[in-house]
Amino acid sequence: MPETLPIAAELFIRGAAWIRADFHLHTIAEPEKARTFRAEYPGEEKRGAYLNDWLGRLESEGVRVGAITNHNSFDSADYKWHAQNARKRGILILPGVELNVNSGSGIHALLVFSPEWAVNTENTDYINRFLASQFPSPPGLGTRTRDNLRDCFHALEDFKMDYFVVFAHVESDNGLLPELEGSALEENIRQCGEPWISRVLGLQRVKDLARLRQRWPQDVPLPAQVEGSDPKSMAEVAAGRPCFLKLGEMSFESVRFALHDHRERVRAEVGPISRGPRLHEVRFTGGLLDGQVFPLSQQLTTLVGSRGSGKSTVIECLRYALDLPVSEADAKYKNGLISAMLANGGEVIVTGVNEHGQALTIKRPLGFPPLVRLEGSDTRLQPRSVLTGLLYFGQKDLGHRHENFESEFFAKLCGSPAAEERALEEQRAVLVRQTVGEYAAVLRAREKDDEYAQEVETLNMQLKLYQEKGVEARLQAMTSFDADKRALADFIDRVTSFRDRLSSMTAEWREVGGEFPVIRSEVLQETAEPLARLAREFASMQDDHARLLARVDGLLAELGKALQTVQEKERALQEQFAALQREINAPGLDLQQYRARRARYEQLVKLRQATANRAAVAQQTLDKAVSAARSLHELWRSWHRAELAQLEARRSSLPPLLELHSHFEGQSQAFETFLRSKLQGSGFRAASYEKVVAVFPNGLALFERRAEIESVLGGAADGPKLQAALMQHLADFLTFRVPERREIRYNGEPIQDLSLGQRATALLTLLMALESHPIVLIDQPEDDLDNETIFRRVVEPLLKRKHDAQFIIATHNPNLPVLGDAELVHACRELSKGHYTHQSGSLDSRETRENIVAIMEGGAHAFAHRQKIYRQWTNSPSAKNS
Repeated sequence: MPETLPIAAELFIRGAAWIRADFHLHTIAEPEKARTFRAEYPGEEKRGAYLNDWLGRLESEGVRVGAITNHNSFDSADYKWHAQNARKRGILILPGVELNVNSGSGIHALLVFSPEWAVNTENTDYINRFLASQFPSPPGLGTRTRDNLRDCFHALEDFKMDYFVVFAHVESDNGLLPELEGSALEENIRQCGEPWISRVLGLQRVKDLARLRQRWPQDVPLPAQVEGSDPKSMAEVAAGRPCFLKLGEMSFESVRFALHDHRERVRAEVGPISRGPRLHEVRFTGGLLDGQVFPLSQQLTTLVGSRGSGKSTVIECLRYALDLPVSEADAKYKNGLISAMLANGGEVIVTGVNEHGQALTIKRPLGFPPLVRLEGSDTRLQPRSVLTGLLYFGQKDLGHRHENFESEFFAKLCGSPAAEERALEEQRAVLVRQTVGEYAAVLRAREKDDEYAQEVETLNMQLKLYQEKGVEARLQAMTSFDADKRALADFIDRVTSFRDRLSSMTAEWREVGGEFPVIRSEVLQETAEPLARLAREFASMQDDHARLLARVDGLLAELGKALQTVQEKERALQEQFAALQREINAPGLDLQQYRARRARYEQLVKLRQATANRAAVAQQTLDKAVSAARSLHELWRSWHRAELAQLEARRSSLPPLLELHSHFEGQSQAFETFLRSKLQGSGFRAASYEKVVAVFPNGLALFERRAEIESVLGGAADGPKLQAALMQHLADFLTFRVPERREIRYNGEPIQDLSLGQRATALLTLLMALESHPIVLIDQPEDDLDNETIFRRVVEPLLKRKHDAQFIIATHNPNLPVLGDAELVHACRELSKGHYTHQSGSLDSRETRENIVAIMEGGAHAFAHRQKIYRQWTNSPSAKNS
């Protein structure tokens, strides 16, 4: 079992982290007087101060991995003393020796041993056993080993325990390059053979890398360039150029792993963490994953597991919490996964930071909208408004061929219009429909003008009888009374309607008043007083509005009393009107009917006066509808322009073989389908549909250029049919949006014409080339792809992209976590039906390696057998000569 430091475990909660290392440290037990600390800390009583200062220097410089490499010696007690106290501070100290190897005039090699050489169940000091084999008598200043490089390696290998070698100060005295000049370097490497390849993992203090490359054999991997302070005094401990390792745990095995994979895991400096939104963890409460937590690395997190292990469902639950849209093609299936996993009150909780570094928490119980908390406070924000630029591709999303695929893909890349934009679209569409409705109402009123004229003529004839019989003059008082009562009642209705509108503004007055700006900035204080005065004036206006409303209420009350008086008067006059009926004694003339006919006649006179302006009103209303429709279509054009700008911004980052195109109103077939729905059953010819769509791009253009319809259709009978449908469904024509035609071309071919594998390759190439998406979620991108494509199109670009973006990928392909150097791996398993678990760790942890081999390679036996076959292939004469 490798020795790790639990006290430092918090460093790796979210996967591998960059840790500073010092591979060349000396201690107070250093035998060479020139490098001793004894002069600074004389006597035993100073030993505690020395250790505190020595560890303090490591802490203050951020060194958390160090190797004690005293010259030609190893003091077991000294090592344990340093290591145990360092462990309490979360620092890993490894045992080592700076060995003066008997090659050239002496090459200084830093041997770094697994702690089992010094701390083991046998309580045996294997390091000093090795040193005793090389120095029969205690070594002095400049003493070299008995064996040369090759034989030293062989002697070390005989112990069957782990170690690695870092050549010290390779360009200085006793360094590798000065001591092995000319061809001697390559000769020694060849003589050492396999131990050199597997054990030489570092070169310290390389200054001229180009010269080093010239001398280094091309077929031998160049080791990592590392650093060590080589201190001669306390002030020099951890001083000098830094060296960083990417580790997932504090252990010898992790350090060795990092040096082996030094292209990805060793740096001379670590740049600042890329700013941008990041997710920190996904946590489950309730459901089948109750209590499970999935931390997320800043760079690459992979969820691995066999089919049915729950890895894809975790991605889907994360997608659900973030409220990311799902493809129409498999929405039912994916939502079913979520429902099953979050059954019985399950909840997904996601934590992270937004692009401004503000802490956020997103909670989403099954069946409810997500709740977003920002800096600990509940908000009404949506997840995508606080986590911008998210990309999600679920299982099989890259291979789907459904009709809306390109539109959905572009929406993921460029984003959809914001909620405010969608609301504006709805407002403009509603305005179009309202004004078209008003236009239709005016047209209907104009159609009634003839009816009104006929009714007036009939009433004139009927009322003339009363005039001819001399009755009308005697009824004048009665008709005047009726007219006055009707006028009063109509006016009360008008004032009541006015009062209702006035009352509806009360809340708006309060809302506007509550938003009146208050100046708090010191530099704008000269503006503060005028604004305060205006606020008081506005408040006074609000009071005036309230008083006006109260006065109108009073007016209505008085008017109501007046009407009540008139109604009482009418009851008092009923007998008088009845007596008048008897006095007139005109059989066939009904005075009550006269009153009704007279009232209707006066009403019709007013209506006909209003119709005189209806033609102008109709045109004004129609112009208003068209203007509203133009605003709606201009909004859609602005969305398209924004999409084109997004595509143009991405163009420079795309490889030449990929092209993205968006054509405004390019899906003319959708417009033709719309036309067919409005002309269904009319006998409109198929050829006429084609002509209309070829000339008119949308319904607005068709209406504005309706005078051209006859000529476009060649004077056929279809022209009137289209004109009639256009006016009957005018609102639908003006508000119908012809969709954009979007294209993704790969190597000149539209992706819909490619095979599933080619299609997935094209889309993954595109996905990995994008640079403006800080968080990317992908479920099993390897589906439909071979391993070579996965490596070239996913792994290689992923190694570059993950330094600036966060990737969360579910996979059952080992190339992604292993070759992609995943910072964090979650190995998922279904223990039994409906019972899931997972183990988390970095690639350099033993548990993670075992999980990957078991899950993705068929187990240790299958993996070893396959490796054996691969070695046979690569070591065969034909392979070497190829």
